[in-house]
Amino acid sequence: MEQINTDQLKKAFHQEMINLCKRRNQELKYKSTRLLDFINKYGGYEAAVKYITTESNVQDFTILWENERLDLSVEALITKPQYTSLFLEDIVTYCDQKLKQYSYAPNKVEEAEEKDDDFEKMLDDIFSDMDSEASQEIAKIKAEVKPYTLYNKDLGITKEEWKEIFVKINVFSAKNQDLVLRVHLMGSGIEAADLASEEGYTATYPFKEVVLALAKRIKANLKIDAPVGNDGKIIWWHMLFIGGFKDNTCFEWTVRPELSAAIDELVAEGKVSLDGITVKAHKETELPEVTKEEKVVENKTLMGRPVKPKRSVPQTLDELVDALLGDVVNNSEPVKETPAKVEIEPVVTNEMPKVENIKVQEEPQVMVQLLVAQESTKVGKEDKIAEEIAKSLAHLKEEQEAQKPLKADEIAYNKAKAACIEYYGAICDLCGFDYGYTYGEAFENQIEVHNVHSQDEVEVMENTDPIKDLIPVCHNCHGVIHSQKPPILIEKMRQMIKA
Repeated sequence: MEQINTDQLKKAFHQEMINLCKRRNQELKYKSTRLLDFINKYGGYEAAVKYITTESNVQDFTILWENERLDLSVEALITKPQYTSLFLEDIVTYCDQKLKQYSYAPNKVEEAEEKDDDFEKMLDDIFSDMDSEASQEIAKIKAEVKPYTLYNKDLGITKEEWKEIFVKINVFSAKNQDLVLRVHLMGSGIEAADLASEEGYTATYPFKEVVLALAKRIKANLKIDAPVGNDGKIIWWHMLFIGGFKDNTCFEWTVRPELSAAIDELVAEGKVSLDGITVKAHKETELPEVTKEEKVVENKTLMGRPVKPKRSVPQTLDELVDALLGDVVNNSEPVKETPAKVEIEPVVTNEMPKVENIKVQEEPQVMVQLLVAQESTKVGKEDKIAEEIAKSLAHLKEEQEAQKPLKADEIAYNKAKAACIEYYGAICDLCGFDYGYTYGEAFENQIEVHNVHSQDEVEVMENTDPIKDLIPVCHNCHGVIHSQKPPILIEKMRQMIKA
């Protein structure tokens, strides 16, 4: 009987997990694609256990926290009284503590601060018993030693790039902008304690999680590599700040100079407002030296022989001809002539020596055959290269003839598709298939888009809104939609997938 109740409870939990994704989409316009993948793969109960420890959940949780909707988190669902019996006590405790931390727990923070104060007082008492010189030296060492590594890596993000993305609401949310602007106004070497005194920030503010989600959006938008620390792990906060980080209560940050310069220009141009943003603290600290990522130098030898440098790919017919003919000239080695051997046959006699006839030794028959073979090989090689040239030219000509200017409707489709993917991401709105995650960012554009209001084959029309009318769909779902006339409605597709 208990097993039946547990199975029924798991089914109810599974349905609530699906409703959770739907509500996030409907109420926050936020798509939890990775969570939906987990649910489809493992079922709601197992998906919840596996998902709460993933980076995807960190990002989801941060977005929900920023929107003050932690009620839509997986952790909140697990801690509901009717479902706690499904999970191990450690899991429920973990979720409960995480929710309390993000919902502010001043009592716990105060207790921790009191303990820290007691520890500091104990150190002060020890120092007071020492002579002043030793005490000053220890205090100096204590101030210089930091519990984190300082980073100042050059990521190559320009001021213009920062200006462009800082005002994109799908990258920098209002809360993201507020945090960066405050650190910018406060100066350099800003610590958690400095920000905790600012309006809207407390000692329990999840700086790491908020910045991690933002940094991932920046990386995806700029198509750059994230910085890596000395331990080989990605340091997401370093996308925006230079300095060091231990945890949400111990760090020092300075806004990157290029981002800081971009903010100054945006404010001067009136594109970013500082109204309502006032800071209580201002600091200036010495910044760590700028370092660049080490690049692997290519080995110029292979098995003791020099490696030929790579050449650029020919873009035109003329360039292709020059490149291929260059190979013929460069690869054709001249035949070396073997010098004739001269032999003088001396004659021993009492008479005056006579100059004998000089005989030129003829080349052996084997050598003659070798030279002929070399010439034949050379001619054969040149014929083969010429044949390859002809094939390449024919293929290139076919490609050029096939490249015709796009029609107006094709241009409109591509433009609308790009705007749709820019807003929603390259993730199927129906089944959750993620092109970038599966194949890599280079193939994100392979996803298709579908007009939810169109009843024919035409997806993009003159008045089509890429945000309101279009949704990204994978090839499979799109094929099923248009397998009937008129196309299958989106709601019916969702029911089919859910079933």
